[in-house]
Amino acid sequence: MSHDTSSPASTGTRALVLTVALSTAGSAMALISATGITTSAGGLGRGAVYSGVYLALAMTAGAIALPFAPRAAHRFGTRHAVLGMWSIVAALWIISGALVVAGAPAVWVVMISSPLIGAGSAIAGVLSTIVYRAYLESADFSAVVARMTIWRGIGWGVGARAGGLFLNTGSEGIGLIAAGLVKIPLLIVLARRAPAHALPTPERPKAPWHEIRGAFAESPTLRRTAIMGVSMALFAAPAMTLAVPIAQALRHAPIYQGAGILMVGFAIGELLSPVVVKRLPHGGRPLLNGARTGAIAGAFLVALGLVSGFFSFRTELALWALVAIGIGAFRFASRAFSQGSAAQSRGQENAASSLAAAAFVAGIAGPIGVLGWSAALGAIGAEATAGIAGAALVIASLIVVTLVRRDPADAAPQP
Repeated sequence: MSHDTSSPASTGTRALVLTVALSTAGSAMALISATGITTSAGGLGRGAVYSGVYLALAMTAGAIALPFAPRAAHRFGTRHAVLGMWSIVAALWIISGALVVAGAPAVWVVMISSPLIGAGSAIAGVLSTIVYRAYLESADFSAVVARMTIWRGIGWGVGARAGGLFLNTGSEGIGLIAAGLVKIPLLIVLARRAPAHALPTPERPKAPWHEIRGAFAESPTLRRTAIMGVSMALFAAPAMTLAVPIAQALRHAPIYQGAGILMVGFAIGELLSPVVVKRLPHGGRPLLNGARTGAIAGAFLVALGLVSGFFSFRTELALWALVAIGIGAFRFASRAFSQGSAAQSRGQENAASSLAAAAFVAGIAGPIGVLGWSAALGAIGAEATAGIAGAALVIASLIVVTLVRRDPADAAPQP
């Protein structure tokens, strides 16, 4: 079926990227508001643990839900599945914020809603790449992820600053409500504007768990991509979701200032990651580039630990910002390449199940990484935690580089 790619399609594309940026700002506000609630509830001694439990609940539920993403795409259509999941997430944020404002126990509200939000976000997140590709009219998944990363980076930076203000004024409930409201424009675009290109009809999925086993058995490239995803989930991603507890562990006052600088730095890095993606040679080997950029992200994590160990006050904050930009740029570049590798590993018609399989194993590792970081922040401090995690990520990434170079099967994606 053909589609008109003139003005209506261009308008739909512009509307999509702008509302994705706005939606991402909501995600940043929700993250800072929710982890601000859990960090405050736990206090200086257990704030990181409380936040780790909150994030682990969301990630575990997301990992459990991910195998059902291909089935949702097949049953409802990929675009409508994404629309439905994001609608549920937005509603839950608004309801949670309203309950907090009304005086309900804030930490229990966010803990109870966390698994539902995590499950909906996971399914919507893994299918969104396929939907955005249809709106942006691109055949290259890595390029799509990189382009959308620009707008996500803008949104994340704006949302991080807004979330910091909500945290500073003690109005985290309002922050959660705002997070849900700013996602509504994206829902309207998905509901009312069809993409320029028709979305591929997903193949009828097998039983969810059998589908994942079959995907990994079929594709060595997908297995290696999963190694990279697990490494990122264990060692890098927690640094970006635990910004508030990290600032607390470093005893930076006020907390919102340190956490806000870290998150804005990550957001600027995310904004710059498409430059990294563009400058690296593609050549049909996205996983090799994903591993290389992962190793560099690990080196920046080591630098974060060193900065906090040797500097203080304004110098520390300035260096935090620079290092956070480096972490964000190379972490998100690695994610773009890894998602491109997963999507291409078994052909376009199996992209949804391949992306879900790779995200599933990373989702299983996510709670482990968050809880590990949370425990380590209290036990050995933020400086040592960042240094050890960064070194581990460098080692894991170099192992993947070696595996890819040894196997010519990774040299080109399947059609």
